[in-house]
Amino acid sequence: MNSMVMDAVMEHTRVFVVLDQTLETSGYGLITAIVTDRQEAESYVSRKRLEASGSEQVWSVLEFPVRSLLELSASLSMLFVVYESELDGIRPVHLYASERLAQCKVSELESFDQLRRLTDELSGQWSAPRSYWWECCPVIHG
Repeated sequence: MNSMVMDAVMEHTRVFVVLDQTLETSGYGLITAIVTDRQEAESYVSRKRLEASGSEQVWSVLEFPVRSLLELSASLSMLFVVYESELDGIRPVHLYASERLAQCKVSELESFDQLRRLTDELSGQWSAPRSYWWECCPVIHG
């Protein structure tokens, strides 16, 4: 696929995720909503902040690519989030339109992590294990 076509595909697959970063560092957290419009995502965060005034919850908006879609249909209500957990915290690593693709990605990442740790052990290094899982998350069309 040439670069121009790839850019066009990726342009149509970006969404804005609302991260709950209450317990995590910058760039890490759990996705609480997936929004198709940046302004709608910012509005969602503002509403959450008002609802939780006085609490220590922290939200942010992050632009994120969706795998396996050319564009989001208005009828799409859920996307599947693949998470990675390590010593630094939890972070979303992939968004998929298909549950099966999310499941396959988790298996692939777990296999790569086992191989990485084995390679580290053979070279006399230590590396912390990572864990992977997927969850479904609602899509809010802006």
